[in-house]
Amino acid sequence: MNFQKGQKVKVVGSKFYGPDGSLCIVAKSIHLFPQGKIIRFRDTLSRPIWSEEFGKKNSCMKIFFSGRKAY
Repeated sequence: MNFQKGQKVKVVGSKFYGPDGSLCIVAKSIHLFPQGKIIRFRDTLSRPIWSEEFGKKNSCMKIFFSGRKAY
């Protein structure tokens, strides 16, 4: 998934702090603007919908860790 610098997005989901202190997001969907495209990651029961090939090693998106580069 590629984003353009400055692109507006809306993330629907939950955030939490991981065991290492990083801020994580469990995204249900990401809405891309101005295209109006919606990328869904979870079904209506919040279960992951990606395939085995994509990998289920980690279902959160790490966005910040103090002292490290954001992902």
